[in-house]
Amino acid sequence: VPLACSNQVGTAKFFMGNGSYEISSFFEEWASNGDKPTSIEVNTTTLDAFFLGNEKRECPDFIKMDIEGGGVYALLGCDLIIKKKRPVFFSESHTPEEDGAIGTLCRRHGYDAYRLKDERWVENIDEVYPSPKGVWGTLLLIPSEQRELAEKVLK
Repeated sequence: VPLACSNQVGTAKFFMGNGSYEISSFFEEWASNGDKPTSIEVNTTTLDAFFLGNEKRECPDFIKMDIEGGGVYALLGCDLIIKKKRPVFFSESHTPEEDGAIGTLCRRHGYDAYRLKDERWVENIDEVYPSPKGVWGTLLLIPSEQRELAEKVLK
């Protein structure tokens, strides 16, 4: 699908790295590897618009989000599918801003975060990296009403 996941339907500048270890991102500094990255204009959509817009699609049960800092935008565009389906998220957070966006989603929608690196539940959803009890790293975001089941599965 030739669309970038964001917080709005429209267009955005997207940066592509030029080095041997290429990273593409909405953020120029992420795509920069010492060289100025190439930028292109891309069409954007929200998860809500993609799944619940004119062309109806089945809402996902599971969303993997590893978009090089872009979660700060994408997580703002999925309120309706969260309310409708309560999907589990697998999220790779790259910046304190993205950590904060994940914490905000958890607080607004009643999700708990489980960090895979240390196999622990996030204790303080309002703290970000480097807080050992905060939101950072690779996380499973589980609807709070499914936490008990998740705890059984994660053991």
